[in-house]
Amino acid sequence: MNWGKGIAISLGVFITFIVVMVVIMMRDDDSLYETDYYEKGEAHTEVMAQKENAKGITIAYANEQLIVTLPETGSLDQVKLKHMGNSTNDITLKGSSEVKQQTFNLITDKLAKGIWYAEVTGDVGADPFFIKQEFQVP
Repeated sequence: MNWGKGIAISLGVFITFIVVMVVIMMRDDDSLYETDYYEKGEAHTEVMAQKENAKGITIAYANEQLIVTLPETGSLDQVKLKHMGNSTNDITLKGSSEVKQQTFNLITDKLAKGIWYAEVTGDVGADPFFIKQEFQVP
């Protein structure tokens, strides 16, 4: 084979590669826009308002209990406990909007060792709140 044939074959392979890549890129729908952009924006705004309402709420883990302290009387709707090492250990605790108090002691004696996140939703006063906080089980 001489230089001319080698260059022609290389050019043909390169052009074929470029054409295949263009076809693949044309098929892929990797849009930079969301179809429900405004709905997601409104949901994000609500979550940010709920996080603002969570100022003053503390979450602590001690003696196999998760202690949630509100700045004033309120209720817990849901507590999600997420284990960072193994999602099969995740736990969801349902609260009650009828139970109004300032401190909630949740018994969590079956938590695996490691780093956890607590996502707590509820009402403080008349305002809904959302707080996410990390804690560690020794």
